[in-house]
Amino acid sequence: MRYTTTLVSGLTLLATLISPIAAQSASNGAAQQPVSVECTDSSSTFQGFVNALLTVLHYSNNLAFEEVIAEWSETEAGYEVLESVWSAVSQQEDWTLLVPTDAAISSAGLTAPYTNNQDLYSILTYHILPLALPTYNAFNASAHYIAETIAPITATSDVGADLVLQKGKTEGQISVVALKGESTITGEIGKGDQAGALGGLTLMSVDTVSSIPALTSLRLPLS
Repeated sequence: MRYTTTLVSGLTLLATLISPIAAQSASNGAAQQPVSVECTDSSSTFQGFVNALLTVLHYSNNLAFEEVIAEWSETEAGYEVLESVWSAVSQQEDWTLLVPTDAAISSAGLTAPYTNNQDLYSILTYHILPLALPTYNAFNASAHYIAETIAPITATSDVGADLVLQKGKTEGQISVVALKGESTITGEIGKGDQAGALGGLTLMSVDTVSSIPALTSLRLPLS
């Protein structure tokens, strides 16, 4: 769970502040209501966290990822991951969730019911960073950051697979280079201080689903 700064020669990287994405208003005609889940955990706070997450996703128009989280929360592996995120952010640890857009999820060939996809665990944990993203001015013309996710690099590893963060080709955007593919962070969806139940979690929109090779078994990395 760390950032490692590495110098990169010959790069011309431009950026400005990431502009927050305004949450979509619920008053668009007969708007569909956000999904609500009932957790088997006795803690109403954890259930509140999951429902707050689903609400932010819904009203920011990330309906596919809303459904992914709702379905995932009903699985044993997904429940454990969400509970680990909640446990950390409820203590005001800064974590980041990269949220692929509906178009990105569709382009990746992911369709409902999402729990039928065997790679979902590795895909989703690869979008969870147990740290806050660096601000635009943390980058300079010759540096990038390596961010460790909570996705284990192998089924038996306690080490998380890495993402490389750097200034994107388009001004004001950050590029995310994964083991398979590259995506762009296009803006902020929501933050814990905007929806208290989210604690220290920040949601950032990305335009591509990042993926890693499928794991041979589901295993949550040790903290």
